Amino acid sequence: MGLVKVRSYREEVLEPLFTMARRNLNFSIESMGFVDHGLVTYPLFCVSVTGGTVKEKRDVLISGGIHGEEPAGVYSVMKFLESDLHSFLDEYRFLIFPCINPFGFEHNYRFNSDRVDINRQFKPKTDCWEAVKVVRILSRFRRRFVCTIDLHETDPNWADEGFTAADNPHTFYMWESCADKSIRVGDRVTDVVRRMAPVCDWAKIYGDASSYPGVIWYPEGCGNPVYAQGTTLEAYLNANYTPQSFTLETPCGWDMEKRVAVNLAAVRTILELKRNA
Repeated sequence: MGLVKVRSYREEVLEPLFTMARRNLNFSIESMGFVDHGLVTYPLFCVSVTGGTVKEKRDVLISGGIHGEEPAGVYSVMKFLESDLHSFLDEYRFLIFPCINPFGFEHNYRFNSDRVDINRQFKPKTDCWEAVKVVRILSRFRRRFVCTIDLHETDPNWADEGFTAADNPHTFYMWESCADKSIRVGDRVTDVVRRMAPVCDWAKIYGDASSYPGVIWYPEGCGNPVYAQGTTLEAYLNANYTPQSFTLETPCGWDMEKRVAVNLAAVRTILELKRNA
């Protein structure tokens, strides 16, 4: 395939995770099994975090790294665990997928080693093992999430599924899948982001309609035939585990510090708004 390893899943994800777990009694690392990619076998883990004194906590899922050339999602999840998590432990219980696609993360490659887009494989009878592992662990935990947050990026060179590089935004935008319009918060999230970074003002993004600058609300905003198939992680979660799911998108053209800062600001805003709802 000719791919070059550019970062280390073990050094940048696994070692910090286990270090955090040793320091935090409320921090549990759960094995999801292994994924074999040629000569390399990757262990997959999720993190379950509880804490505080409130017995009736609300569950939140946060995920990153399903597309390997979108590393800011992984770094944002790791930073959230290290720096922001403690601020929300009184109200929430978390299930976190730090890096769903370790092969892609290491090689800065969108797909897994089988050249499969994992984020199109949340469907019956998939043979994509990363998606299978996520589905199985969700079934094992049997949680109902107040919301889910999946961290993505926009690769400026991406061209596929009927779109060209010219269709890629170079600013922040997001999807919010939530049938109940009374609990939607995407507009308030982008208002916060706009104070620190540009937000996309396009009327359509990949065929989907933006009802508010930088926000695509599903189901009514869906105009992309690929997304309409409901095989993304967000769609799977929204159909089975939560009434409200978010997908955040930062552009890869920004420096990493800015991308992580914007992601964390958006995540914190979502959690604060849901806490006060």
